[in-house]
Amino acid sequence: MKVQTYKVAHFSLQTLLAYAESFKRIVDDQLPSGRWGLARELNETYDALNKQRAKADAQFASIIEEADRMTDRAWYGLYHQAQASAFHFNEQTCEAGERVREAIERIGNPTYLSYQTEYDHLNQLLTALHEIPEETIAKAACSYWVAELERRWNLFLDLRKEKNVAKAMVESGLMKKLRVAYETAYRNFVDQLNAMLLLGDAEDLEHLAKALNALIDEHRALQKADRTRKQKAGEREE
Repeated sequence: MKVQTYKVAHFSLQTLLAYAESFKRIVDDQLPSGRWGLARELNETYDALNKQRAKADAQFASIIEEADRMTDRAWYGLYHQAQASAFHFNEQTCEAGERVREAIERIGNPTYLSYQTEYDHLNQLLTALHEIPEETIAKAACSYWVAELERRWNLFLDLRKEKNVAKAMVESGLMKKLRVAYETAYRNFVDQLNAMLLLGDAEDLEHLAKALNALIDEHRALQKADRTRKQKAGEREE
């Protein structure tokens, strides 16, 4: 039995890692201990690829966390300024501050909520604040904080949307080299395995080849189903 030819060079990074993880698990389970040297390059390149992706994910998470922290600070700055103005000795400032504070308290403090819920609430708050005349916001001395909250809100949303940008950054440089290294190791492993099977001196590898072919068939079926789904979705849009 021969392992099927299966190109992984054009996989998305997520798909490649998922496939590589399944491939590695089968190799670890099925490759006889006396043949472990065959998979050394494959395992080393997979581990390097996976570690670099985990590192990139962690870095991106820290950027998101810092952006959220600055948004929270802008919310507290706005709230405390509105509260201070609401108790101002000047009657007009007091009335303006009270109106801004009421809008804030009607939405509630969103800083302890999950990201999605928090930013939905902040969207509601900014909508409510934009309904208040700018001169009223100015009299409450809240113009800076409203603008800062909106700026931070937009920056955070842009970061959430920048996953494709982050992925592109991950794909460049070192990650691109690691991908190429893995793809080369993958091809080398399959070629060596098939050469040994072809020579008829590798009965202990038959079960491994069978399991790998089953994995390849499964991924091909998933890819076909995904293409069909996208095609149908496109037809519905038309």
